[in-house]
Amino acid sequence: MFARARTYALRVPAADGGEVDATVPDSLALSVELECGASGTYHFSSDAAMAPKDCIEIYGLKGAIVYTLSGDGIMGATEGMEEVEVLEPRPDEIREQTTDVEFIRALREGTPVRPTFEEGLRYMEFCEGVAQSVHLGKPVALPPEPLMETWGRPLV
Repeated sequence: MFARARTYALRVPAADGGEVDATVPDSLALSVELECGASGTYHFSSDAAMAPKDCIEIYGLKGAIVYTLSGDGIMGATEGMEEVEVLEPRPDEIREQTTDVEFIRALREGTPVRPTFEEGLRYMEFCEGVAQSVHLGKPVALPPEPLMETWGRPLV
């Protein structure tokens, strides 16, 4: 994975109504190779004027799927179609966002929670790899050896 980051808004609003120096970049671009061998790109930007809504887009040889995060909209197309169309998920594919409730229930009752610890660990390894790649200016393999204390600041 190779990551590049830039900070354009050097000062950001603070909780007290003032401003503080920005510590996290507002533009992040990643180039990755997925486990299946496919190439992937990610672009995150918190302040891009006129940018499309946050979405995940997957394009393959035989189709495409687009998931809009803010509206939970799913569109897709298969080979031979002219454009993507709205897809209706089956009832068993719909999951409400109840992470906080599930976490509290897991603490109180010992019930399973998603994401699992292992999924959370993989996510944090991914974040560590992104931070390392930006800091070092070179590609990083996942999972990386721990190096970063926090964003932009190595452990040592």
